[in-house]
Amino acid sequence: MSDFLHEPWLRGIAFNPGAPSDVLIRLVDSAAGEAGLLMCAGRDLPDAVIDAALNHPDRVIRRALARNRHIAPERLAPSGDGPVGHRPRVARRRHPCPSPSATGPGTS
Repeated sequence: MSDFLHEPWLRGIAFNPGAPSDVLIRLVDSAAGEAGLLMCAGRDLPDAVIDAALNHPDRVIRRALARNRHIAPERLAPSGDGPVGHRPRVARRRHPCPSPSATGPGTS
């Protein structure tokens, strides 16, 4: 595969809803380029992928996951296991998930 198509191909896999968890977990590796980072920030993810991203050594991946509006904040909350240094920060999302009952501004 040409270098020109490599990154778009990986992004296509990252955002494919039918991609298996083990493939998505491999995309979180820095060798996959930005595909894993974009995936962690922008789509609903299987539990195994969330766990892998929560325990990833690169805080950029953990931060992207924390900003993902498709993942419930409770899922990102510290569970008491894993390294103490990063899990609480991941749980403190700056942009909360929109409430399913929210009707939007100016509506009653």
